[in-house]
This record gives sequence, structure tokens and C-alpha cells, in this order.
Amino acid sequence: MKIRPDLLNMLPAQGTMPAAPGGQTKTGVFDDILAEERLRVNAEGGGTAAAPPPPGAGRADLVGSMLPGGAGGVKPVSAEEAVLDEVFNQVSGTLNVLDEYSLSLGSARSLKEAYSLLDDIDGRVAGLEKDAGALRARNPSLDSLLNELKILSVTEKIKFNRGDYLPE
Repeated sequence: MKIRPDLLNMLPAQGTMPAAPGGQTKTGVFDDILAEERLRVNAEGGGTAAAPPPPGAGRADLVGSMLPGGAGGVKPVSAEEAVLDEVFNQVSGTLNVLDEYSLSLGSARSLKEAYSLLDDIDGRVAGLEKDAGALRARNPSLDSLLNELKILSVTEKIKFNRGDYLPE
């Protein structure tokens, strides 16, 4: 693109914008509003303006309210929410046992201890399926999570019984 000097005179002067309907330039209107706001703040606060709070200030409990059980240990309102909270607690416990199981396989612990953990996981998953029976239909993500836990526990049991974790 070539710069043509004959078209440069059509551009407004640098630092100003085309006139607003009131006759002032847009830059002038903003300056006036800013000056009025500064005067108002100085008159109210004695010269210094307090910094506005950051977005979301006072909402530290926002994440906690999204978690099962709510913020600050608030009890669920309905019976369904209480059951859902208990199911999530059981899932968390099952995942903790899975972590312990994986650590036992990776360390020099006995295979008997690992198998007892695997039995515990299997029992926990069966209990979860029983406790969350009605909730699974209404919560597809819970159903998916429980299916994954069931698949994981059955797969690990098959691998363990097949001898995949025997020391060589």
C-alpha cells in the first residue's frame, strides 16, 4: 500500500477524534469526566482514593461452595445432596486406597498386602455401586466415574491373578 500525501489531509489531527454531537472532541469529553471524578473522590475521601477491591473480593468461599458439602462444612440441604456428598467421600476414600495400592506395588511390600488392598478396593467399588444406585441415572458424570472405578478394579484383579506383578 502506498501512502498518498493527498489523502493525509483527510485524517484528523493526531490526538483528537472527530467531534462528538455536543461539539467537543471525544478526548475532551473523557478528560472532563475524569477531572470531575477526581474532584468528587478528593472531596469525599480527603485527597486519596482507596483502591477498588479486586474482582471476586469477598467471594473466597466461592470454590468451597461448589465442592460437595459446601463451604465451611455446611451440611447439604436435601437428602439427595446428603447421599451425593457421602458418595463423593467414599469415592475419595477409594481413590486414596488405589494410591496406596499403587505404592505397595512399586515398593518392596509383600504381595499379600497389595492383594488385601485390592480386595478392599473391590469391596469399596461394590459399596459405591449400591449406595449410588438412584443417583447414577440422574448424574451421568457420577455413573461414568463409577464405571471407570469398576473397570479399574476388575482389570487390576485380573492382572494381579495373572501374575503381572510378580518379581522377576
